[in-house]
Amino acid sequence: MKQKLAALKIPSLLPGGELTFPAEFGQQTHAPFVVQQNLPDGTAPIVAPPDSATGKGTAPNPNCAK
Repeated sequence: MKQKLAALKIPSLLPGGELTFPAEFGQQTHAPFVVQQNLPDGTAPIVAPPDSATGKGTAPNPNCAK
């Protein structure tokens, strides 16, 4: 069963365009992604993963007067 799962390749919207379950990742899909945060000043820094980050994430302040 593990060999069939490791050989499975399905077209996908994931980065790379393919869903796979490679043995080198323990039959877990490996779909890297980034998280961007849209800020009020119009910028959108990458906040995750840390090795690709261009800025720090900012949590909203629910007590902030608008």
